Amino acid sequence: MARLRIKPINGIIILLLLAIGGGYGIYTMASVTDQAQLGLRVISRNIPSNGNAAGEANTYVNTQYGIQLTQPDGWNVVETTPIGLTEAALTVTLTDPLSTNRMIFSILQPSMKETLRSSLSIESEGTAMLGTLTAEKWVGEDQKDGSPVTIVTAESNGRLYEVTSYAPAETLDSFLSAFKIVQ
Repeated sequence: MARLRIKPINGIIILLLLAIGGGYGIYTMASVTDQAQLGLRVISRNIPSNGNAAGEANTYVNTQYGIQLTQPDGWNVVETTPIGLTEAALTVTLTDPLSTNRMIFSILQPSMKETLRSSLSIESEGTAMLGTLTAEKWVGEDQKDGSPVTIVTAESNGRLYEVTSYAPAETLDSFLSAFKIVQ
């Protein structure tokens, strides 16, 4: 019977791969445990640019929830679907990689509206248009860190559409006007 011989370098590579795999397994289990303690799982995915020519709008479409968002040129988009959390159905985070500007679009249960409102110190309030929906607009400071923030909410079809913006007003206005419900 022939003996299997492993060269020393191959043995080192195998041990290294086992160590990396074991470390990743421990990390994954810890992450799952942390999420289980919160009672939810989160699935995130980066949304690549759709490759439009310069000057054309990049769009994000979610057919499951029937929405279309236009992302600012050069911004990154991450879609997050919380599993096991009934208040939120979908969150889309848009970030400018060259600054701290960001916008978070969420589809929530209408009961979350007062929770959102209480998350900031309101300096002014009014209305805005979220696509064709009339929305409430609150401008103020984030109660967590004091940063300037604008929250826009509109209800339709039993859903609360919400945008939290840490971006300049003109960027937010452009984003809001391009929003579409596409059934």
